[in-house]
Amino acid sequence: VEDNEINQQVASELLEQAGFLIDIANHGQEAIDMLQKKAYDCVLMDVQMPVMDGFTATRKLREDQRFGSLPILAMTANATMEDRENSLAHGMDDHIAKPINPRVLFEALLRWIPHGERDLPEGIGTGTDSKDQMELPQLPGIDTEAGVARMGGSVKSYLRLLDKFEENQAMAAAQIEAAFEQGDGETATRIAHTLKGVSGSIGADELNRLAASVEAALKSDPGSRPDALDETGRELDRVLGVIRNLEETEQTRSEKPAALPQDLVPRLVALQEKLEDYDSEAEDLLLTILDDVKGTEVQAMLQGVKREITQYNMEAALEELAPLMDEISKLAGSDDVD
Repeated sequence: VEDNEINQQVASELLEQAGFLIDIANHGQEAIDMLQKKAYDCVLMDVQMPVMDGFTATRKLREDQRFGSLPILAMTANATMEDRENSLAHGMDDHIAKPINPRVLFEALLRWIPHGERDLPEGIGTGTDSKDQMELPQLPGIDTEAGVARMGGSVKSYLRLLDKFEENQAMAAAQIEAAFEQGDGETATRIAHTLKGVSGSIGADELNRLAASVEAALKSDPGSRPDALDETGRELDRVLGVIRNLEETEQTRSEKPAALPQDLVPRLVALQEKLEDYDSEAEDLLLTILDDVKGTEVQAMLQGVKREITQYNMEAALEELAPLMDEISKLAGSDDVD
């Protein structure tokens, strides 16, 4: 149960690599609705979320005797002992700090999920992506080793995480400023909290520290502009620049394909179908397609679709893709693609 796309990706990919079957809820009310329809072994619950926060959702679940013993584990960037005690006082069974440490997460799941014989999902433990064999260059101010470890050792997943960070957090400092100026301290604090958590996930330790300082200042004195906000904005811009330089380097190193993939159009049709079904696998499919069309006109054409999918706007992504299909089909046809 998590409202931030980056945190959703970190947790879901880590769990799926280990063979867990997961569903994602974007806020507490959505989680309650899902639990009414389907049985789960465990709930990983963020605390600060719009619509309904994790504490409220947990209280409502505990009021229903069906969920009295359901393991509900807080998973939040609030990492102090007081935060842990607060989570337990609100009816949660355990407290896992973000950025996620895989060992701590799996130890908690071993404690709380009843053991038994279960069927593993297909594909677990099979195949290795070539990107998981590559070595990342040194990124100034970003602990890539820690970031890759948080993604279960998957370089491919970590690169996707950096890409999503650039997409979703570029305006975070400006959004905090705007919310503060409008007197919306709650929103400003939530944005700072999110920036703190996701910067920790990618290994941007200094940005993580500064965002934590902004969050703490907003909590203690909502009416005063945080001293660290300007520095946070500068550090965020620096981290974004480092990520963009890495992406440009990777793109330059990629050889331009001689032709578009022969199965490009059928794969795009499959992408349309996944978007229509709100299937989370749409993002994986699109990223695979983009890898295969690097250096071509199609790569640039699909960037708008990518932007919407990374923000889980499936309808908007479908609207972006639809008018491109004829044009891409013509380009593919020029490469002898049926």
